[in-house]
Amino acid sequence: EKEEDVPSMVRETVLQLKQRFPDMFSPSKKCRVPNVNIDKLSNDIISQYHQCDSAFWNNNDDKELVLLEWLLQQNEAIKNKYEKIGIKENATISPKAWKKATSSGFYLGLDTSWLTFSQP
Repeated sequence: EKEEDVPSMVRETVLQLKQRFPDMFSPSKKCRVPNVNIDKLSNDIISQYHQCDSAFWNNNDDKELVLLEWLLQQNEAIKNKYEKIGIKENATISPKAWKKATSSGFYLGLDTSWLTFSQP
């Protein structure tokens, strides 16, 4: 993968996420949790991409698909994390934000703890 192709690959993948969860994407860069901004999310992923272990990407021809699958896995992991600790015990997320995330099925906007690439 050429270095200059990374931003376009990431943006295309985030666009696919937006198509799946349109109500969770906000035009504002300072959007409220659990919403995300497409540009900010793309830029955050791109900056992490450059720091990740290359083993994450090796032997994968379709990096967009690998990234999309990874993002969906992280989405599920965030859901499981908060379900496990319970929303009442977590003062960082409002019940309103949790309800919106749960109704849409999109949890990536709840926090950024998932934003580190590691070997699946």
